[in-house]
Amino acid sequence: MSQEIVKSATLIPDPAVRAYVSELATKLGGRNLLLTLQVTDTDRGRSHEPIWLPGGYMFISADLIRAARTESEFAGMMAHALAHEVGDDSRRIAETTPMGTIPFVFVGSADGSEFMPRAYTARARPFELEADASAARMMLAAGYDPIALFDYLSRVEPRDNERMEALTKAIADLTPPPDPVVVDSSDFRKIQERLTKPPRVRPTIYSPE
Repeated sequence: MSQEIVKSATLIPDPAVRAYVSELATKLGGRNLLLTLQVTDTDRGRSHEPIWLPGGYMFISADLIRAARTESEFAGMMAHALAHEVGDDSRRIAETTPMGTIPFVFVGSADGSEFMPRAYTARARPFELEADASAARMMLAAGYDPIALFDYLSRVEPRDNERMEALTKAIADLTPPPDPVVVDSSDFRKIQERLTKPPRVRPTIYSPE
């Protein structure tokens, strides 16, 4: 599945972007979590949730970095995807799915650049809410404001009342941190800027005939 995504998506080779995303994943999930991270140019989705695949493969869309209003919002969506990986949700969802069906199906947009999981059926819904709660705990442990995850999801999924109510309860059950939490950072803003700058175009040099 990872190879299929690589074939169809446009990957961002910028080492600064990849290093930032990798460092954030380590901050949230710990150094013992082995991941293969790639940043794609776009996914044309609604929530821009990172794609996570069994075995630690994760694809983060630059659209998510552009859409997040703060580093905490971006960290929240990253934590949600990491929670799926840490929780081995691909296996657990598969165990609740009838034999012969595939728990995760990835579909592309018209130009093949969009890949979004379509596993959120009635059976998979509890795992999604559980990942939100785990992400909130993960964010707090890493020094981020978990309310930022609620802010982002309520903006991109405003009609999902069940999810918002469950996340609100999960955040309320957390012990407030003794120190101020991280909301934003200059490093995140720099990465956003790198991903929103138009590509450089070399001037055409005309020589006299």
